[in-house]
Amino acid sequence: AAKEYELYIAGTQVTDANCDDLSGINGVTVASGGEFKYDPTTKTLTMKGVTVSVGEHKNAIWNRDIEGLTIVVSGTNRLTTASFTLNCRVSTKLEGSGSLTLTSSDNKAIAANGTTITISNITLEATGIYGIAGYDGNKNETLIIKNATVTAKGKWAAINDFKTVTLEGCRIVAPAGAEWKAAEKAVVDAEGNKAKEVKIEPAAAKEYELYIA
Repeated sequence: AAKEYELYIAGTQVTDANCDDLSGINGVTVASGGEFKYDPTTKTLTMKGVTVSVGEHKNAIWNRDIEGLTIVVSGTNRLTTASFTLNCRVSTKLEGSGSLTLTSSDNKAIAANGTTITISNITLEATGIYGIAGYDGNKNETLIIKNATVTAKGKWAAINDFKTVTLEGCRIVAPAGAEWKAAEKAVVDAEGNKAKEVKIEPAAAKEYELYIA
């Protein structure tokens, strides 16, 4: 029997039979020269030139129980769902050099269900009813963004229901005056309302000007 892993792509469970090439899963397309595979020994999901498009009740990627899953992103990748697009029940890291666009028509684009999501270096855009969201902000949901370019858009809120949001080597550039507010469990705009579109960009090292008299 195939060994099953607690990771689902477009509603299909990843097993030792399909993990070396996930392009055969219904709803998945991999561009020429791209790759989509899962390595159980390193708990790494590799995405390059991957498109996942699925309808009702299916997540593009569901990390059901692979603690510390690393998703390595290169090239251009797009995930589109009606339900949660990237759904994480345990800690998940997104890193690499590529771009990842996640769109949910009816739900959260990235859902951190009581866990930690870390986004490093990549360019990420998450659009949904909520862009990047925890469960309710009371389950230690943590969002860490390092040196990444992130655009989060939500009909109700862009970044919401987290206990903690930490930015390392990057900053919120829009809307003007926006900040993470722990009391609101959300990124709020200058007026204190939950921001519906948030842009985060890598922050250049502070520049010191030398004046020569």
